[in-house]
Amino acid sequence: MSSCFIYANEQIAKYFSYQMHPGGLELLQKALPSLPLPAQANVLDIGCGYGETLAFLQENYAIQAIGLEKEQAILQVAQKKHPKVQFLQVDLQDSPFPVNNQDCIIAECIFSLLDKPKTVIEASFHALKPDGFLYISDLYFTQEGNYPAHFLTHTEWQKMLQACGFTLHSFTDHKKELTQFLIKIIMAGAQKEDFCPDFLQYKNISYCSIIAKKERRL
Repeated sequence: MSSCFIYANEQIAKYFSYQMHPGGLELLQKALPSLPLPAQANVLDIGCGYGETLAFLQENYAIQAIGLEKEQAILQVAQKKHPKVQFLQVDLQDSPFPVNNQDCIIAECIFSLLDKPKTVIEASFHALKPDGFLYISDLYFTQEGNYPAHFLTHTEWQKMLQACGFTLHSFTDHKKELTQFLIKIIMAGAQKEDFCPDFLQYKNISYCSIIAKKERRL
């Protein structure tokens, strides 16, 4: 798993109201009309960070929320801020997930940090109910190239999701949100060493939101 110390920097996290990804909660809110959540839906946030997304959904949509997070320091802050949300310390690349029968799985800015993203996509598929949705927001490359495994192009995202059994419903670019996020990161005091090393080596990077569905088989 790639190192990215920005996420564990609580001072910077506070600057972003603990929403440590481009677009923050607004990006998810735009996607919610395409993510029908039934009453008391089971929602799993993989790489949940400080738990802001699940806390928002649990408060506004009465969901059953579980967050998976690897980093102990981040998890401790999340548990203190959101005692009503259930959190589990999990290395996402240790498949399968400790819970299943989920209506929706959320993965915000986590796959670009993983060495084996397909393993986690497969685990997500098995953890979802039929007709369940996977919502992803993450970095991607706008052009084909020889990139590390955890950086994907639009085409690679589509192929990987389909190979794991998902139907791709939407892929939306959010370059503007990424630019705004990077500007704010610098204003918050981030240093070069805080960034993932691979991130600084390449151009043609943008940000996207993806909605994929585990179709019910007849």
